[in-house]
Order: sequence, then C-alpha cells, then structure tokens
Amino acid sequence: MTPEQRETTIWIELMRKRLRYVANRSYALEIEYFLQRMEDNLDDERLIDDCLYNIQMLRIQGQWENSVLN
Repeated sequence: MTPEQRETTIWIELMRKRLRYVANRSYALEIEYFLQRMEDNLDDERLIDDCLYNIQMLRIQGQWENSVLN
C-alpha cells in the first residue's frame, strides 16, 4: 500500500466516524456509497477523485438545503 493509499484509508475511516453523528441518514448513506467505492478501488486515482468530487457536491448541496430551510 502506498502512502497515498494509506492516507486515503485513514481519511475514509475518519469520515465514517463523523457520519455516525449525521441526523440525515439518506445523506449519510449517499456519502457511505462513495466511501465504499473509494475503499474498494484504492489503486484507481481517477475514481477516487470522482468520489471526492461527488462527496463535496453532496456536502455543498446539504449546506445549501439547510440554509434555505433556515
């Protein structure tokens, strides 16, 4: 395992710990889907970049939805 793969694995574990405290389970499951894809494909940098992009878009969307509701 390369240092980058180890770093990615640690980041995935940290994200999963944070997801335990997310009230919106649908949102958490969507992020978990991308975390699992990353974990299963640590050697595919392009796929990992795509998953990170998708996770970031989900986070932005969630923040936007929260601000609209408030």
